[in-house]
Amino acid sequence: MVEGKAEVAKKLVTMKFNKIVFTGSTEKGKLVASAAGKNLVPCIFELGGKSPAIVDVGADPVGAANKILFGKMPNFGQVCISPDYILCHES
Repeated sequence: MVEGKAEVAKKLVTMKFNKIVFTGSTEKGKLVASAAGKNLVPCIFELGGKSPAIVDVGADPVGAANKILFGKMPNFGQVCISPDYILCHES
């Protein structure tokens, strides 16, 4: 596993891997697929899903925070159902 921004990704996709697994935006996924295609490297993509965590006015804030973190932490947040943002009541 390698984490990094655009420069790291640009270098990695020029290498001849057996497979590339990419998590990120659709826009960046197209770039990865295009570069990987030059070396005929198969790819698996998880692209751009956004999952809100909704905290109702009657929710226990500490309990909600614990549950949100529990949903965010597995696999460094790279899970389809990992919350990306929180919608909550103003109060």
